[in-house]
Amino acid sequence: MDKILIANRGEIACRIARTASRLGIPTVAVYSSADRNALHRFACTESYLIGGGESKDSYLCIDKILHVAEVSKATMIHPGYGFLSENAEFAKAVIDAGLSFIGPSPETIALAGSKVESKRAVEEAGVPLLKSLPLKKKSNIKKFIDEYGFPLLVKAAAGGGGRGMRIVSGEQELDTAMESAAREAMAFFNDDTLFLEPYISNARHIEVQIICDQNGDALALAERDCTLQRNHQKVIEEAPAPALREETRKKIHEAALKAAEVTNYTNAGTVEFLVTEKEDFYFLEINSRLQVEHPITEDLFGIDLVEFQIGIAQGKSLANLTGGTTPVPQEKHFIEARICSESPEDNFVASTGRLLAFQFPQSDFIRLDTGYEQGKSVSHYYDSLLAKLIVSGEDRSAAIKNTIYALENSHIAGIKTNRSYLLKLLKSEPFENTTHHTTTAGEDKYKSSFIHDPYQIIALAMLSLHLPDEKLTGDVTLGFRLAGRGYKTRELELATKNYTAILSYVTQNRDCHVRVESEQDTKEYTFTNTVEFGDYLQTTCGERILSFFATDTGEKQLWLSLHGREHLIRYEKSGTRASATSSDSQAMCLKSPLPGKILTINVSPGDTVALGDLLLTMESMKMEHPIHAERNAKIETVSVKEGEVVESETELIQFS
Repeated sequence: MDKILIANRGEIACRIARTASRLGIPTVAVYSSADRNALHRFACTESYLIGGGESKDSYLCIDKILHVAEVSKATMIHPGYGFLSENAEFAKAVIDAGLSFIGPSPETIALAGSKVESKRAVEEAGVPLLKSLPLKKKSNIKKFIDEYGFPLLVKAAAGGGGRGMRIVSGEQELDTAMESAAREAMAFFNDDTLFLEPYISNARHIEVQIICDQNGDALALAERDCTLQRNHQKVIEEAPAPALREETRKKIHEAALKAAEVTNYTNAGTVEFLVTEKEDFYFLEINSRLQVEHPITEDLFGIDLVEFQIGIAQGKSLANLTGGTTPVPQEKHFIEARICSESPEDNFVASTGRLLAFQFPQSDFIRLDTGYEQGKSVSHYYDSLLAKLIVSGEDRSAAIKNTIYALENSHIAGIKTNRSYLLKLLKSEPFENTTHHTTTAGEDKYKSSFIHDPYQIIALAMLSLHLPDEKLTGDVTLGFRLAGRGYKTRELELATKNYTAILSYVTQNRDCHVRVESEQDTKEYTFTNTVEFGDYLQTTCGERILSFFATDTGEKQLWLSLHGREHLIRYEKSGTRASATSSDSQAMCLKSPLPGKILTINVSPGDTVALGDLLLTMESMKMEHPIHAERNAKIETVSVKEGEVVESETELIQFS
């Protein structure tokens, strides 16, 4: 009987375990010390500790994974996506150990893994592609720039997922972009080979799901539109691709199958293309693994791609797996939104901590794929993906509305997420009219989160904090009474700004009046018809019905979620004040804005820096975060070293 070792973690490991369980196949999980309580460990039949939190000490250790396979008597290994999934050396080691690798052959992975070599192979098959230049000799770069001009794209030859990619708009940016891309490529793929190609700004990103058996039969399972990306990382995907001419759609499918044939592809993979406004299209790369966005294709066709992967690795034919019929897509539209632990209002800095709440609406049109649950902690060691909402609709418009509903009615507390950013994109005119392109999601107007009225947020926080007191005492008129009203005062802090909230209740019908004061302004709100169901509250303010979630941490902190954005409010009892960080002291000391590893330090004690100068670069959740000077200053001390792992709020640099 087969047993599958899943050489991965998080959402995809849980996803693979779910299919294997349905098929009656036992599974083996591997986990790092940072993942002792992770969901994927308990989703499998058995689990084994393989090392420390750093990926290089655990999930990237081929020897450790193969040792677990031997001890557990696993017969197959599924690599998931990321980590070792596109590592030809790993695939070969699995096969040499007498196990089945659930994926393409090592030779195909090696070919697909090099964007330079794969481009050469598909070009011979007649697949259209952009011209590119391997960055080996600087003497060739000038000629390439003269021929194609700017902007250009520096791109890692290995790996994928947007890693090792930098847009260059002028010659003065080229060296910095190459250094940064090479460093990131080496860190993630152990290969710093780069190439240069023209950058097409107003393009769409279309990819085709392929599935190929060991007999040479192959299917192109429609296509996905992955155009909405930030920093080359996909954030929202949909299937089928909208506003694409049928002639173009057919040609892209044919090109994907040609690429599969010329690379001797087996198992599941994805062929990716750039499509211009005129619908010319160009080959980008082959991803020799399961994609993060594979669920929208599964749901579109009503199939299980992981089941197909396992079956093909066992030697089954596509005809056997499909029952002899070609899968037919439903007359529906599907959208996947990636919920990530990051703070849009703070330039998408990573957010870590314990999930105090992690709840999603239940519906026939909503599928949730995740590796987390309420109470679990989000670590800085791995990527920021928390969950994937896969949502369907009778047409594209309905799918968009349903996705907005799912995001707005989710409740996440304990960390910040990108839900408000996703909502802003879903509600944007370019996305609605399908005029968006690969740079749309990076525009400044979408980067910033929804701006809620902070005074209203404080008023809602005051309301939600009072209700437990009301239940506890049975008296809605806490505090002193005046003209039939009871008053209660709290000091609260939101985004480092202090507010005073004064609440009064009318005893008969619980109508609530809140006055919110700050040094800048005073605003008043009246809430009526307030109802609560656990952390979910609904109230009426004027003519608007406000539905929100409020989770009290018990440590004088309240997480309030309204319209898909999380707000952290600190509070104190009456007579005290929640203290914001002094801007003066903050200016004299740079503290880490997030937990992570120090990659580079660009300054030394005694240096003078100007506003905007790069001080250091950090890595958190597999992303680089440059930290820049916020004013002109002189460096007094540097308290950290390159390679050091720090927690949030750790002192990094002192200024004089």
